[in-house]
Amino acid sequence: RLEVTTLKDRLNNTLAELAEKNDQISTLKMELNQANSKHGRAIAEVTACEEAVAKMKADIHTKSKIRQEEMTRLREQLSVSEKQQCQTEEELVCERNKILKLQGV
Repeated sequence: RLEVTTLKDRLNNTLAELAEKNDQISTLKMELNQANSKHGRAIAEVTACEEAVAKMKADIHTKSKIRQEEMTRLREQLSVSEKQQCQTEEELVCERNKILKLQGV
């Protein structure tokens, strides 16, 4: 009889320990789920940042290309203007020489 009571007590103690361990496991699972959720959000934030950086790089590249094309166009315009200015100066020198010749200088 005493032996049965002792076995029942041990069984009850074991069941109580198992219930406590089960509670601990449930708590750990909940914490793990929360950590996984935070991790997932962090990954999503990093991905969003990487996408934003990629877009900024693409925008910078596009703007840089546009500016390079604009600089090329402006250099070409400057070259044409310089050639026109040289022609105009040459024409003015020729005209001046003609006038000086006509004046007999």
